[in-house]
Amino acid sequence: MGVIEVSTNEGSKKVNGIYYTPNPTHNLLSVGQIMERNYKLVFENAQCKIYDKSHGNRLVINVAMTKNRLFHLKFSENNGAQLANVAINNKSWLWHLRYGHLNFTNLRLLTSQAMVCGLPKIEDNKNEVCKGCALGKHSRSKFPRGEAWRASKPLQLVHIDLCGPMKTLSMGKHSYFLTFIDDFSRMCWIYFLKSKDEVLCTFNILRIM
Repeated sequence: MGVIEVSTNEGSKKVNGIYYTPNPTHNLLSVGQIMERNYKLVFENAQCKIYDKSHGNRLVINVAMTKNRLFHLKFSENNGAQLANVAINNKSWLWHLRYGHLNFTNLRLLTSQAMVCGLPKIEDNKNEVCKGCALGKHSRSKFPRGEAWRASKPLQLVHIDLCGPMKTLSMGKHSYFLTFIDDFSRMCWIYFLKSKDEVLCTFNILRIM
């Protein structure tokens, strides 16, 4: 959890307890996207009620708040069919993302040759640009010359790298190896470890050598 700063009409406000999930195991459903689909959400008494405004404010589902103040929505056959289409409208872009940003020409080839079961007809999206593809094709800027700091004496700067765990253990039953490279002399030390928690101890051994 962390703190983010939000700009409001009364100036900047800080919101505490914001969750950051680098590898979520659940899909996140946007409240704004649900509202764009003509649904109404009511949050009260530790519950979230979702109403379908297109059918006379009919209650679709009632979701209880969990201990960590989140609302876990489990789709059934009834409410899933009504709400599942709020995520991505364009199925072509959805499959573009699912196939790791595969170009649309090859996606249409998969459809025309019936190479993938369940793959829908892919539309041409020449007028739209994928932000991820554009960023991935950018050329990297050159590193500025003369600004990189280099060591002027041995052990002034040491580069450390830990690799592992390896699928195949060494003869000594080690699954990691740790390298120390002196920036000045390029001298390299290699240590074999059985677990990650041995890194600090190994570094202290090298430091007093």
